[in-house]
Amino acid sequence: SFDPNDIDTSRTIRDGPRVLKRFLEFARSGQIAQPQATGDLPDSPFETDVSDVIERLGYPCDHQVGSAGFRIDLGVRHPEQPGRYILAVECDGATYHSALWARERDRLRQDVLEGLGWRFHRIWSTDWFHRREAEIDRLKSALQAALVADGPAFSGANTGGPRAPVEGAASETSADAVLPPPPELKAPAYVAATAKVKLKVEPHEAPMNVLVDLVTKIVSEEGPIHRDLVARRVASAFGKARTGGRIQAVSDEALGRSVKKSSILLDGDFAMTNAQRNECPVRDRSAGGSPTKADLIPPTEIRAAAGRVLAESGEMPREDLIVSIARLLGFAKTGKELQAQIESVLSERLA
Repeated sequence: SFDPNDIDTSRTIRDGPRVLKRFLEFARSGQIAQPQATGDLPDSPFETDVSDVIERLGYPCDHQVGSAGFRIDLGVRHPEQPGRYILAVECDGATYHSALWARERDRLRQDVLEGLGWRFHRIWSTDWFHRREAEIDRLKSALQAALVADGPAFSGANTGGPRAPVEGAASETSADAVLPPPPELKAPAYVAATAKVKLKVEPHEAPMNVLVDLVTKIVSEEGPIHRDLVARRVASAFGKARTGGRIQAVSDEALGRSVKKSSILLDGDFAMTNAQRNECPVRDRSAGGSPTKADLIPPTEIRAAAGRVLAESGEMPREDLIVSIARLLGFAKTGKELQAQIESVLSERLA
């Protein structure tokens, strides 16, 4: 004569209504373990932002819903039957990162919960922050599909009641959005140093003071920069198309003398000014002519790029962080050498 969801267990402290509701739910679904809102706080501000968007679209939701021994980041309830869960929304937050094994974290966990009737929708933080409007449209489609989908659906705590969509919620990029969509991370284009020497001599025959001034200018304009690139710029300043052994040797000597003068710093094979070390520039290498070999990318610039990505998007899986850093540096693909270079720097950074 009534639906289990008509029993609002939040209005009583007695066990009888809870037991009756669980019995009726079991009789209907055949499942003993019913999901329950744990009352725990969201894992991250990212999860809070997603839940705010869901509620603006007119769907009540609970944080950290327990089901079959697992927890779901956001359990979305039916807008007209708020005791019934229709969708599990997973965010790559603290729970995701604390899992020890990807197999347990993704496949097995989701398989178990899908077998119990849950429908899943996953949102990655990088996509949410950089392509917010598209992700909100995708979320809206998943919610609408879950609302009319056939098949098993769980019931939960019958609290909250239906909520009307907020006016103007169709476009979360309006001024009413809780968090305005941040601009996609971009870096200025890589600019190579340009210098010319008026002397009509070979680079290795030029006075050392001229070479020291030259490499100082090159590093000031293009640093942090690999010593091999410094030698190329020295060769180009003298009108040479290639760098030979003698040019490399005299360039390295001039670089060493500039370090002794305290105008230039060396970090391994990379030269930079003190200002560049303290606030390293991050540069887009997608334009032709930019140095793209992995071993020519300064570790300090990779660390700076990682800092920008994490500050903008928050913590994320290591593989996603590597891809985001590569994109920020202007690479369309992450090859093995570039991936290894970034991974090495990240390992040092987190050590």
